[in-house]
Amino acid sequence: MKKMMSLSLLIAASVSSASAQISLHMSDRPVAEVIKQIEKSTSYRFFYNSNLDGMRKNVNVSAENQNIDEIMNQICRQADLSYVIKDGKQIVLTAKEKQSEPIQNKKVIKGTVLDPYGDPVVGATVRVKGTNLAAITDINGNYSIQAPDGSTIEVTCIGYVTGKGKASGDKPLNFNMEEDDNYLNEVVVVGYGSQKKVNLTGSVENISAKAIENRPIRSVTDAIQGQMAGVTVQSGTGQPGQFSSIKIRGNTSVNSGGALVIIDGLPGDINLVNPQDIESVSVLKDAASAAIYGARAAEGVILITTRQGTDSKVKVEYTDNFSFNKPTRIVKSNNSYDHAIMQNLAYTNAGLAPNFSEKALEAILDPSVTALPNGNDWIYTADTDWISMMFDHSFQQTHNLAVSKASESLRYRFSAGWLDQDGMFSEYGPDNYDRYTLRSNVNADLVKNKLNFDSKMTYTGTTSKTAAQFSSWTIPYITMIQAGPNMPVYDPNGNYARYRMQANPIQALKESHYVCIRLADGALNGGCLPPCR
Repeated sequence: MKKMMSLSLLIAASVSSASAQISLHMSDRPVAEVIKQIEKSTSYRFFYNSNLDGMRKNVNVSAENQNIDEIMNQICRQADLSYVIKDGKQIVLTAKEKQSEPIQNKKVIKGTVLDPYGDPVVGATVRVKGTNLAAITDINGNYSIQAPDGSTIEVTCIGYVTGKGKASGDKPLNFNMEEDDNYLNEVVVVGYGSQKKVNLTGSVENISAKAIENRPIRSVTDAIQGQMAGVTVQSGTGQPGQFSSIKIRGNTSVNSGGALVIIDGLPGDINLVNPQDIESVSVLKDAASAAIYGARAAEGVILITTRQGTDSKVKVEYTDNFSFNKPTRIVKSNNSYDHAIMQNLAYTNAGLAPNFSEKALEAILDPSVTALPNGNDWIYTADTDWISMMFDHSFQQTHNLAVSKASESLRYRFSAGWLDQDGMFSEYGPDNYDRYTLRSNVNADLVKNKLNFDSKMTYTGTTSKTAAQFSSWTIPYITMIQAGPNMPVYDPNGNYARYRMQANPIQALKESHYVCIRLADGALNGGCLPPCR
């Protein structure tokens, strides 16, 4: 049997909307559905609060050629609603006001509201449940209110559990309030443990796990970049294992130590945390956080909470990510001919003979010639873009495995992660960073509501392979500067091209023997370098 039948409507053009004849038959349907049907078939429009209790009630409407008032009376009588028709077309629904009891049936109830320590609670609201009758406690915690005999009296105040009592004649009704620990600690978990909400000051921003998941990021600092106002993430050098740095509100001193990082309640290194293990990242930006953490927090605090088990069944997760990185902006190399002309000019200005003869300049313009014999050496005439060739791209991959479960008495999550990051020079030599992470989060109720075991353990291992350095420069960089576009990768004999004691960039990376660097003045500043590490 269908619960809703068809609705028909017939309105004469000369009849007002209030007297329009409507036929409507609906059985056991929610009020919201009934008025929606009326709106669909008429020109009436309803306005109401969807949270009204009456809107969720089911009603029966049976009307044959009746006006809107008769239909609305049927609806409102069953749903405890009131209605008003405005401007002939707009119907406003409100909750029906409950009839208050006659004043002669009310008694004056007096009493005192005290806190757990026996002190008066000032400004608490005392209300007769289900009515608009209310009073406020004075400076001594006293109140006075008119209430029907046997009615329920409720006392509410911020920071306390709602108190309830029964009015009984003219007898005083006193309340001893209990502190609401859930409100005061509802929180915000900060510090090396928990801090009450009343103790938290300053500006807090938060990033959830959803903003971090499945992104080709190396560290948490990459995840924070661009996500928070007032938090600046400055990119590193790009070398594998060199991560970004975080500044909150900029540099605060010349010897700025950066923000304090707290991981699951203990200080730690933000770049050694696997991003896939993170539940949330909170940043306390205000210097007032020093009231909780001390002077070390003067530049802000970063709070990291790691993930726990959430599913009632054992959950196994595996994620991986592969990405190729390419420099967004690199220096454009000069061509070989212009380089030779400028080098000749520099030699001439220094009172020296030009480095490239006219024959060499002609050979540079011939693509088939890469070098001219010059005794036991070569005059190179190639056109090699060392910068574009060696700064081509790099590869990065991450793998993460996690096992978790949550039950009434036990929650655990075990995870393992691997980050493999290649540098721009990894194709030719040692330029790589690996990070291995293991994490165990276990929480168990050994004795329900009495004894709890909470364990958080982590292990992080890193390996880094980079070329040897000359002063503050790495071999690949300084050899590219010294090589110049005239030097090819190989000389005509098939050996790595070198000029006197000047290293070939690729040879310097690939070979593990000692490498010597010739500076612009021809001297061996510092002698030979140790092999790559």
